[in-house]
Amino acid sequence: MKHRLFPVFMLLLAAGTVCSQDVTFGPKVGFTTSHLISDQDSLMDEFRHGFQGGMFMRVYGDYFYFQPEVMYVTKGGIFNEESGQFKQDIDLQSIDMPLIIGFILGPPELNFRLHGGPVGSFIVQKNINLSGDSLLQPFTENNIKDTYLGATMGLGLDILAFSFDIRYEFAWDNLYKNEPGRKTVQWKHEMFNVSLAIKLL
Repeated sequence: MKHRLFPVFMLLLAAGTVCSQDVTFGPKVGFTTSHLISDQDSLMDEFRHGFQGGMFMRVYGDYFYFQPEVMYVTKGGIFNEESGQFKQDIDLQSIDMPLIIGFILGPPELNFRLHGGPVGSFIVQKNINLSGDSLLQPFTENNIKDTYLGATMGLGLDILAFSFDIRYEFAWDNLYKNEPGRKTVQWKHEMFNVSLAIKLL
């Protein structure tokens, strides 16, 4: 239920701030690299590269800003079994909704920013590609949850109409959908991203 309420909460916050005169918005694109961390010792994880694209809105205060975003993101991870018997490439595509609070150093035309906040992730596509012995396939798309909550933090730099960000993101929730009567499995997601946005106002 908390995951379903997240986009409603985000829209209410955004609606409450659009009356401000210091508002900008625009498109945003970037590069992502992510991995899944498992509590199973026999699995070694690798990073998987992807991209993101979407829109942002930024509402300025005196020394801080509020920035909701809606982003399409490709992410996931790669698991290698330690004996080399199989490899699983886990490709996830999601709609992510960060709610960013940031602090501003410098004027809007050229400033350095520190920022962070919660992220709601809604997975819209799951693909698992297996290499190796198919009899040992431990995971399927049904083992991955459809939604999860996380957090992000990072640094930013604005130069005129261009906005650059570097962020680290992690999941609060376990992404693995455990089944009753089976051993509990933990999957945590971590992601780094670099992005460029253009301020249209």
